[in-house]
Amino acid sequence: MKINMSSRIYMVFVLIYSNIFAQQSEWTQFYNSNIASCLAEYKGKIWIGTQGAGLISIDKTDGSIEYFNSANSVLSNNMANDIVAGKDGNLWIGSYYGGITKFNGEDWEHFSADDVGCESLNSVLSLASDSDGNLWIGAYNGLVKYDGNEWTYYDESYMGAPHENIRAIAFDNMGNKLLACEGLLGVYNDSSWTYYDIYNGSFGNSINSIAVSENNTIWLGTIEGLISFDGSDWNRYHTANSGIPDNKIYHVSIAANGDKLISTFSKGIAVYDDSNWTLINSSNSDLPSDYVRFIESNQDTLWIATLLGTAKYDHVDWTIYEHNYSEITSNNINCMTTDNDGNVWVGANGGAFRYKDSQWNIFNTLNSELPHYNVNSISAGKDGSVWLGTNGGAARIKEGNWKVYTTENSLLPSNQVYSVYVDTYGFIWFGTAGRTAALIEEQWTIFDESVNSSSISTVLDIAEDGENKLWFSIYFNGVASYNRLAWKFFDSQNSGILSDFVNDINLAPGGAIWTAVGGESMQGGVSVTYNNGINWVNYTTSNSGLVSDFITLVVPDNSGNVWIGSADKSLIKYDGVSWVNFTPENSGLPEKNITSVTIDSTGRVWVGTKNCGIAVFSENSTGITSSKNTDPSFYLGENYPNPFNPSTTINFSIPVSSEVTLDVFNTTGEKIKVIAKSKQYQAGEHKIVIDLNGQSSGLYIYRIRAHGADGREFSSAGKMILLK
Repeated sequence: MKINMSSRIYMVFVLIYSNIFAQQSEWTQFYNSNIASCLAEYKGKIWIGTQGAGLISIDKTDGSIEYFNSANSVLSNNMANDIVAGKDGNLWIGSYYGGITKFNGEDWEHFSADDVGCESLNSVLSLASDSDGNLWIGAYNGLVKYDGNEWTYYDESYMGAPHENIRAIAFDNMGNKLLACEGLLGVYNDSSWTYYDIYNGSFGNSINSIAVSENNTIWLGTIEGLISFDGSDWNRYHTANSGIPDNKIYHVSIAANGDKLISTFSKGIAVYDDSNWTLINSSNSDLPSDYVRFIESNQDTLWIATLLGTAKYDHVDWTIYEHNYSEITSNNINCMTTDNDGNVWVGANGGAFRYKDSQWNIFNTLNSELPHYNVNSISAGKDGSVWLGTNGGAARIKEGNWKVYTTENSLLPSNQVYSVYVDTYGFIWFGTAGRTAALIEEQWTIFDESVNSSSISTVLDIAEDGENKLWFSIYFNGVASYNRLAWKFFDSQNSGILSDFVNDINLAPGGAIWTAVGGESMQGGVSVTYNNGINWVNYTTSNSGLVSDFITLVVPDNSGNVWIGSADKSLIKYDGVSWVNFTPENSGLPEKNITSVTIDSTGRVWVGTKNCGIAVFSENSTGITSSKNTDPSFYLGENYPNPFNPSTTINFSIPVSSEVTLDVFNTTGEKIKVIAKSKQYQAGEHKIVIDLNGQSSGLYIYRIRAHGADGREFSSAGKMILLK
């Protein structure tokens, strides 16, 4: 195989950050969009699904790139798990917890679990289109078929076997459906199911991909090698008995000449022609990364999705498309803070990032002295220093100089540093996987079990009140306070705190101590004390506007608001009276799993997510924001009258013929009415009547989205009050 030099296309996507931030209620997103996970060819473009950055299209003719995310399109979040060009003429995109989206070349339509009454659309893992144009959807908890009109759900009672984690769907040459589900290969002939438990179930949940060759042989990509099944015999290819370089297989596809194209976890591509193995990797070719996730074979051209962009290979030349939307190198955000100079610092599973003067600075283990690429905690000192807690020790940056502390060169109790905090006196506090420690003028104090058994080990967060008392959130042991002389401990047995599992703790300007409480499958919420732990007030889904029991963070700001993040639902703002939920559906938030929040020196809210990078916005009085409004020729007016009962009118203007969607939300973020859905309007001014007959008095949010015939997008929102 001839491997030649490549052409490399760098697409410079300029974000006008200053303008975005200056416009009230604008969202912008920062993410690494080079992490490609799937792709499909559709209408002259290659469409790429990413893990955390939404959808990208590459024009096959001129190489131009477009970006589609939850802030500028109908995508409900930025996690695209699969894409398929359907036999019905549509492009379909599936998201793990955001439903599916349809694109017909001009218009977009989104289907959520609530829209169609099918819970499985909350967790889409795989998509496939059969010869009749039916869309088959593999989900975490079942199989769904959509024929263009009706949705059919196949559960365990129908399928006759475990039906979870359907990671791949394919069709054999006889039209049978092939499913990778719960470690089994399922075959469905439209009347009965047959299941193959290969090697006595040793695969577990390991089948990632299914492909069918011209002779109807089934090929399975698993985490334990490549498997073939010709209807009678099974064969397994692995590193010990074949030329395959890596046993962990992400994807298998069949080339036009019958070659098997195998995407491996970290060793590039293996090509198998039934006799010989050929390896393609970053050492012997211009493949941008050996972490390959998907290969689409288009006649004599391969389109390859990797963790460092997309590659085109015509078996002679390479073309590399580096389509990173911003400079950050990881979408898995763990922590954020704002330093004394107004710079925003971000800790991620991939290093630390600083946003300074509208530019990102990236610090990782290759270009700095950062001891580990996983950064769990960041704290800024008054002297200009910034401290980082990582999985490999702690580090200090000051005036460009680094100093690293580990168990090997200091008394740091463990290199697994969960939290770091610089207090008022400049003392540095560390919560580690072992004990808690303080570094005071280069002298260490270790707080061990003698303080209170093991209660101060595994501290997840540290805060300081106005009396310089320190507060600690402790893994499975509640909260501790330390007044520099003695310790006090508060748990669900000796106080009113909601749970012993405390994820986050922060102090409000007035002295209230706010904690984020709970975990998966356990009672959680927010616990707050106004009198140093004597009494606690608890907010849960049953007595407040919280919509989740799994609360990950709680951050009071200087305006009297408390920002609350959950692991599965939304970002919430509580102003002491009202609860406002920000979701990917009603805002520019890229996903529902919120890991960190910081407020910068200009009042902008920075939101870190588990999988989809960072969202930044300037809030308005309602908390609902416009996702994209960079074209002043689009206009959304205020409703009149306001307050109203039961109807009110809004006016808007559009410069070109557009599809318009108008939704109404309550303050919990729930969509309570669809006024218009993809309705066609001509260019000019228009009025729409909103009737909320049957709704209770209160504050509501209306949001309009317009998709112009010329490709421009517009989204904006406003508040209105129903008063009966």
